[in-house]
Amino acid sequence: MSVMERVRERVVATPADAFIHSRDLVAELGERTAVDVALHRLKETEDLVPVRRGLYYKGRKTRFGTTRPEALRVGYEVARSAGFECGVGPAGYSAARALGLTTQVPRRDELSVPGRAPADTPDVHFCSRSSTARSKLRPLEVAVLELLPAWPRYSEESWGTFVKVVAALSAEGKVSLSEVRDVARRERHVAARKRAERLFDEVETVG
Repeated sequence: MSVMERVRERVVATPADAFIHSRDLVAELGERTAVDVALHRLKETEDLVPVRRGLYYKGRKTRFGTTRPEALRVGYEVARSAGFECGVGPAGYSAARALGLTTQVPRRDELSVPGRAPADTPDVHFCSRSSTARSKLRPLEVAVLELLPAWPRYSEESWGTFVKVVAALSAEGKVSLSEVRDVARRERHVAARKRAERLFDEVETVG
């Protein structure tokens, strides 16, 4: 079986709405150039959408064409391929939107990563954060942390609403107050540390 046929076999077996990394196929098949050529040729017949070098998305065929991934999904996948399994989350207006604190739509979404940021995509800007302690946080936990240094710059809602949102997320198990508080205490930004303590003290009184 040729490399082209083996790549097609893997692509066909991949479910729609999933990402395909050429490096995974190269690791299995061992021929980078042949894999790249095969994926390029399969774009037209197997609904592959090129995302960036070495990364494809398998969309769904509709009457309007092949579906494409949302910008933030691409961003999270790029971050994961750069080695960030956790600790990645929205920043700036993207963080406020994720928490329901603004209706503003940024020109480009922002994601922060706990280390050296990968290159931006056309629709996502990556922000580098030096704290490796963030590596244990989930996206919404990162979003909470990201809003603290410049509060209320990105929010259309009041501090009280912010407190209620975080309390609700905590009750739903989507935000761990202890984890975020632990990381916040290690942040370099003094005002962020102070706001974090105020936030969690007030969240504990909501009930």
